[in-house]
Parts: sequence; structure tokens; C-alpha cells
Amino acid sequence: KLRDAFSNANEALDGKNVLVDMVDVFGLVKNAQWYLMARSDKNLNRDYNGGDASLRKHTLETIDGIKIVKSNIAPFGNDDSANLDIPARYRLKMGTTVGAVWTKDAIGTAEVQGLSVQTEDQISKQGTLILARQMTGTDVFRASDAVELRTGAIPA
Repeated sequence: KLRDAFSNANEALDGKNVLVDMVDVFGLVKNAQWYLMARSDKNLNRDYNGGDASLRKHTLETIDGIKIVKSNIAPFGNDDSANLDIPARYRLKMGTTVGAVWTKDAIGTAEVQGLSVQTEDQISKQGTLILARQMTGTDVFRASDAVELRTGAIPA
């Protein structure tokens, strides 16, 4: 089912006039789902996966041209909508979310100030103070270039 969800997500992006044939499309799942798909017979079938899978290497690289990535820190399956430790903007109901599909245009990052480092010798403390600065911001750029994969409706 999850493999079909990636194909449906690719179709949904295509329906939103995203040029899925011309840009890189990425998919993210938790490790458990990645290993289930990697062990699937469809992963090894060249008609489904383009022949780039291997039993020996235990790889899962693409599904319908979507580059698949696994992550331990994805918040999928969690409902953080009432978590006051998280800023309100980032509280999400992801109880039924199992993955995400996106292109590079879905998110934009602006770098205001690159990484800069200053050092100052502090004789009285017999050490060196090191100060590093960087200023960047990331936000949604084109929401139409991303699709959430869910097992059901968004929890109430």
C-alpha cells in the first residue's frame, strides 16, 4: 500500500502542474517502513523499480522516480498539537502521517549571514573564547510541490 501511495503522490504532484519528469522528487519514511518496502518483491522486480535494487545490498533507491530517504527523527505518527514545548506554528497532528513527498521548490531557505567565527584569547582564564554566528531562515515556498502520505483522515 505504501508503495502505491508514492505513485499516487507522484500523480497528485503532476496534477498540480509540478514538472515531476524534469525535477528531483524526494520521499521520506521512517526506518521501519523503509525496510518493509526494501524487502518487498516489487522492490526487486525491474518492471517496478527500474532494476536498481539488490537483495545483497538491501537497497531501496527509487519508487516511480521518487528518491526514497529514511529518517529516525521524522515526527510521523505523533500528535504534537497540544505540546506547549513546541512553538505554536510547528505543532502538528501527524497521528496518521506515514510519509512525505516533495520537490526542492516546496521549501525555501534564505541565508542572511553565512557562518562566521571569532576567537579571543582570554589570558585571565587561560583559554580562548570562540564565538560562531549564522543567520538563516526556512519556510514554505511552494506548498503545491509537497504531498503528505496518510493512512486516514487528519485526526480531529
